[in-house]
Amino acid sequence: MSLTGEDALKAILSHLRGVDDDFTLETDPGEGLYPGRVVRGITLAAGEALRNSVRHAGATASRWVRITLTDEQIRVSVRDDGVGFVRDPASPRLGLTGSIVDRLDDLGGSAAIDSAPGRGTEVVLTWPS
Repeated sequence: MSLTGEDALKAILSHLRGVDDDFTLETDPGEGLYPGRVVRGITLAAGEALRNSVRHAGATASRWVRITLTDEQIRVSVRDDGVGFVRDPASPRLGLTGSIVDRLDDLGGSAAIDSAPGRGTEVVLTWPS
């Protein structure tokens, strides 16, 4: 099953609003068709990124979500200005590795995580990579 850009955008946003509805949103819906399994995987990974931000960024952190769909790509960015962290690639933390990085890898996409203490965090999900 394939989804239009509008339907893919609605699916992603519906899930994210269920996690947290206090973020600034930017969207750029595309005209293409997107595989349902890909939209579902990106939706779940974006939800985990937002959930991690809510849990760990700090009570006063602001959040931004940008969803861009082009004819050939889906890109979701979840960013905050919270406390940030130092990422340990050897860490077995399921949230980053299993729920985000591995999920995108399995879809043929990629997940980039940029964070530093005091600078916040940005997770960028891209399909295809």
